[in-house]
Amino acid sequence: MKVVVAALAAMLAIGATGSAGAAPKFQVSSTSWTAKSRGWALGTDDKGTALLRTVDGGASWRRTTTPDIAPGTDRLRVFFANEMAGVITNGERLFVTRTGGVTWREVLLPTPQRVSFGAIAADSTSFLVVVSSPAVTQLYRSPLSGGSWSPVPGVSVTGAADGDIAMLGWRSYVVLAKVHEERRYWVNGRLGWQEAKPPCDVDSATKLSAVENAVFALCSWNPGQGFMFKELRQATVDGEFATVSRGPDQGITIDLAAASQSTAVVSAVGIGAGWLHRSVKGEWTTPFVQEGGPLFDLAFTDPDHGFAVQDGVIYRTSDGGAGWSPLPI
Repeated sequence: MKVVVAALAAMLAIGATGSAGAAPKFQVSSTSWTAKSRGWALGTDDKGTALLRTVDGGASWRRTTTPDIAPGTDRLRVFFANEMAGVITNGERLFVTRTGGVTWREVLLPTPQRVSFGAIAADSTSFLVVVSSPAVTQLYRSPLSGGSWSPVPGVSVTGAADGDIAMLGWRSYVVLAKVHEERRYWVNGRLGWQEAKPPCDVDSATKLSAVENAVFALCSWNPGQGFMFKELRQATVDGEFATVSRGPDQGITIDLAAASQSTAVVSAVGIGAGWLHRSVKGEWTTPFVQEGGPLFDLAFTDPDHGFAVQDGVIYRTSDGGAGWSPLPI
């Protein structure tokens, strides 16, 4: 099932074209923000791959150094943990900067098989990346300040799998799964890395997000023509998950982002449109429906401000996801 989700998302991403609001020579593929005013946009222009940066909320952008990377098996993605430490990947190659994008170095893992790079996140001290090969899927980490990349002991499954990561300060939450076969979940808390009961069953795709003192999981199953069943679950930092409510069926799940302990937003795609469904204390609305592909990189920098990318355009909210508007570049 999750393979279906990933395949559809990849197909739509590859086939995405620009829409109103995007500059004609720059198409955004991915965005990352460390604060409501400070962010990056990775995409392509007539010269190839380009990385732009803003420090004034998108009022102005400047081009910065971009590693030598082209679209690969995945869309181009950028993620910055703070003002200095960030990564860029196309699914096949991974580049890291610890100089705010001034210089980049490719990450070369000592593995005998070709790998793919999946979910990326960072806690207060380290990058975390899901690395998959035909033989094994593992969680890798590297210090934000610099250092080598190494697998996190015990956080792995045999064979190629999907995964997601949520962060809460120094705490980490990771799920690795093979649809209908295996689903495992780990928490890095007071006792270090410990395996725990997964928030979703083996037949459900799992998306994670964490904020304040809450961890959210979206369990999605039974994908069809433009719909997928969705259930939002929530836990305290060290507790078990409990169901919050059943979400709207419209759209196949793409992403989940929590704005606060009471508010979460789900990105989905289907029926020729991208959807953003919003839950506030378990009550759902759909504040955004836009013709086109899926919305990627859904994330909040604080309870009010969030961002997502659809078809070459960055959309932002300043009211906790109740309203969304394009951000010109």
